Amino acid sequence: MEKPKDIKVLSDTTKNTFFTSYLVLFGYTIITLVEAIRTPSVNVRHIMNIETAISLVAGMVYGYFNEEIKKPGVDLKDITKVRYVDWSITTPLILLVILLFYNGEGAIDYRTYLTIAGLNAGMLLTGYWGETGYWSKMMGGVVGFGFFGAMLAIIWRMKKQKIFAITS
Repeated sequence: MEKPKDIKVLSDTTKNTFFTSYLVLFGYTIITLVEAIRTPSVNVRHIMNIETAISLVAGMVYGYFNEEIKKPGVDLKDITKVRYVDWSITTPLILLVILLFYNGEGAIDYRTYLTIAGLNAGMLLTGYWGETGYWSKMMGGVVGFGFFGAMLAIIWRMKKQKIFAITS
């Protein structure tokens, strides 16, 4: 018997990918939490605490995905909306970790971080608009990558000005 065309069936690969991501993220959460507790370095501890928060949020989102895909007729477009909420929480924290990790001074100018976080928000918003049909996918992708390029340019400029302790 043929299935109705309006019911979407997720492949086993998609389901397994969601579950594997869930397991990896919670494993990573445990590792970063243990290392945050063990490390004697205050700066490293702060970075590991942020990493723990990032992986915990992402793990909870993938736990939600795993529950949603069990429901009949789940639409991946609904999951896409939740992914963007997840990214709006985790990517600013990831960027903060990158800036703190590579900065030899252990601190960054808040204006620089806010600029990068604002560009990140622009990237996510335009990507979301492209995914949800408010804009075309092409427009969302092109403008989103423009914001991404601007973020990379700022980080590159910081490296060139020797604000970062990155070695080439």
